[in-house]
Amino acid sequence: MISSALRKNHSNCFATELLECFNQLEKFFPNSKMLYTEESFCMFQFLPVEKQAEIIKNLINYFNVLDESKLSKSITSKMSKNDEIECVQDALNQFNMSVWDDDLNFISEGDIVEIYNNKNIQVYRNFQLLKVNPYDLLTVLTHDWQALYDRATKITVKIGHKITEVMTSELTSAVPFSIPEHSMKAISKEDQVVVSIRLKYIKPVFNINKTKKIGFIATQLNSPVILEGGNVDSVSMLKSKGKSLS
Repeated sequence: MISSALRKNHSNCFATELLECFNQLEKFFPNSKMLYTEESFCMFQFLPVEKQAEIIKNLINYFNVLDESKLSKSITSKMSKNDEIECVQDALNQFNMSVWDDDLNFISEGDIVEIYNNKNIQVYRNFQLLKVNPYDLLTVLTHDWQALYDRATKITVKIGHKITEVMTSELTSAVPFSIPEHSMKAISKEDQVVVSIRLKYIKPVFNINKTKKIGFIATQLNSPVILEGGNVDSVSMLKSKGKSLS
């Protein structure tokens, strides 16, 4: 349930709408902390009104995807490749997005699948990500991805270059990230969960008329890791506690 403290402290109409969105979304999430924290809710209220409205719209669209697709079942059960593709297509439709050739076969069973807009804000994520992501959903929606995770600088630069290439070139199909497997940790989380990341594919997303690129789909695999020396840049010293990502 939404905490009474949050209800008493919200001070504008968008905060009220946000709480209503959470009420709708809670039926899909076993723990409300996956949706928001008091810290992220307070941060939301200090955002520009335009940004608040955009977040509300994204949450409503995400709820509609959950409500109309098989995605809402995937937090407790494994999704097949076909089910994942169906959910991503539902999300694209809901967000008035499209892919050039309507081909989503680069998505595999077990993949973490994300859709980002052209502001580098995540608008869709499958439950495979929510199972391992240390951040609540509202924090993800209010931050550029680079502000949330710490990884080797050279890796961050390569990811940025790849996104720029995909978004500014004539490329329309899915292409490999071609970025080395690396470690990553949440910047602002006390538990400092560290994961091994293997970025797989990236594909540009267009508006519904396919006249303009407005974002991208990214797929990856990850698993928990131990870092020797505690340095997130020490990729060569990484030992995985989970399954191999090869």
